[in-house]
Amino acid sequence: MTRERIKMLDDIGFIWDSREGRSQTHPPKHWERNFNRLVKYKNVHKHCLVPYDYLVEPSLARWVKKQRQQYKLRLQGKFSNMTQTRIKMLDDIGFIWDSREARWQEILEELIEYKQKNGDCMVPPNNSSNPHLASWVKQQRREYKLFQEGHSSNMTHKRILILEKYGFNWRPYTFKHNMEKNKAIRIERQHTCLGGYRAELQIPKIQQIQTKAVLIDNTKSCDVSDITNDEGLKDDKHLKNDEHLKDNISCFSIICCIAASSSLF
Repeated sequence: MTRERIKMLDDIGFIWDSREGRSQTHPPKHWERNFNRLVKYKNVHKHCLVPYDYLVEPSLARWVKKQRQQYKLRLQGKFSNMTQTRIKMLDDIGFIWDSREARWQEILEELIEYKQKNGDCMVPPNNSSNPHLASWVKQQRREYKLFQEGHSSNMTHKRILILEKYGFNWRPYTFKHNMEKNKAIRIERQHTCLGGYRAELQIPKIQQIQTKAVLIDNTKSCDVSDITNDEGLKDDKHLKNDEHLKDNISCFSIICCIAASSSLF
């Protein structure tokens, strides 16, 4: 028997052990039916990662697990009903042979779903709705730290790129601190803006105009009567060339912000 003949027989699913042939529970037609079920699963879910606890079709989950076992036996040179044709068919639909990698990809899909619902990948450690996802996220950060320190780790460059593609944050406490800090800054600015607006509401109109005149030019004397009319501010061309005008533009920005905020009252 030559290697070429062995390969040809393997490709058509030839069974070498007669005892295995008599007790075979997965004849070719049955295998193809399960393969077609897997194809349908992929068309719906966009991947072949059938969860091991898939309650919709538990028999499909068991079949997928069986294919990985048979593939592993083949690689070890042991008897297996996995053929090269079957390997190619499964490869063509993106089947993952490594059970650990398959499990990693399964939980990644859960993380993606979590982000779609919540807007980020910050799964809380006490996430009661999906506790194993919270544990997995924590484990990824632990593996990443080991990877960065040069220790043995399950983290790879490929996994890092995949997680970062979906906005995964490796330092959740820093992320949370920055989010809270930015929120506090926005609230402080809003209060400052609205507070200024409330104060301006209590100032008589003539005093408001006087205050604007001082903001426009702190170095030159201004005749308040020249700017009591709003058009006077526009026609006063010599103020536009003043070097101090740039420093006071921000003051008008605050006034614009105050006006925009008036709808909140």
